[in-house]
Amino acid sequence: MLLPEHVCALLTDHRGQLVFQLRPPWLRHAANQLTCFGGKRESGESIADCLERELREETGWCPAQLPTTNGVDLYAGARYLARFIPLLVPREITLQAEPGFIVVSAARHTLPALPLSPWHRAVIQGWDAGRIDLEVLGET
Repeated sequence: MLLPEHVCALLTDHRGQLVFQLRPPWLRHAANQLTCFGGKRESGESIADCLERELREETGWCPAQLPTTNGVDLYAGARYLARFIPLLVPREITLQAEPGFIVVSAARHTLPALPLSPWHRAVIQGWDAGRIDLEVLGET
């Protein structure tokens, strides 16, 4: 079974807004950009294990049940870059970002004006269009 290099959560809050992290300016990848929560899958780690670890590290929260079969898959040619899994953040949960990161909620209509990373913008547009497999062009 082919596994993605990265696993991310497409978080939505109880108001229907998307929830991102604003990455600090000193980072090598996606500095000063909004990204979904998630990250690189470690060797031997399942999709669910990676998502659980990343959510706990980056937000202090992880749902009891993690769906891993539905979502949006991102490719660059034959390279399986990432799986993005939709999750609802319960009303009673307050996400806590890692130091230097900021949790940002955004309504979909505001997304064109926001500094979304190219991967994440492509995935959200594909998700909204009902696509589950996307090809990313450009920098990987």
